[in-house]
Amino acid sequence: MASKTTNSKNAITGTVVGAIVAVVVGVSVQSGMKGIFKPKITSLKILNATANQINSGLPMMLDSDTELFTTIGLEGVLQYHYRLVKYSKEQIDTSVLMPRLRESITNSSCTIKETRELLEKGVTLVYVYHDKDKKVISNFSLKNINCIDKKL
Repeated sequence: MASKTTNSKNAITGTVVGAIVAVVVGVSVQSGMKGIFKPKITSLKILNATANQINSGLPMMLDSDTELFTTIGLEGVLQYHYRLVKYSKEQIDTSVLMPRLRESITNSSCTIKETRELLEKGVTLVYVYHDKDKKVISNFSLKNINCIDKKL
């Protein structure tokens, strides 16, 4: 039974990692981020406007398991909130899921022009994951320092 649970958690992890990478690319490009920013990209006004623009297309199912349901713009921070629509917090092994997501999202965000530009201008990207009932599972943040060894 433990093997079945582990396999299920690994399947969830693989699905979520793939979906999140897709949304980082899609939302960054679709939201037109590069055209909205003025010199003070880290301002609450700019990041809140960016979040509102992204939110106009949400919620968005990324795959059968993952939904991007909101973004929030704060001073210096752009948060992405995802929901794993089929899973409760107890079904998810965060010790496996979060390191994989962090690595995958870091690689994608650091090599996509639009998100890299945000990071280089001082914006912190925060990724928050929720279960099917919108209980927070875990989160991590990404800063420009995380992209030092990554090439565009």
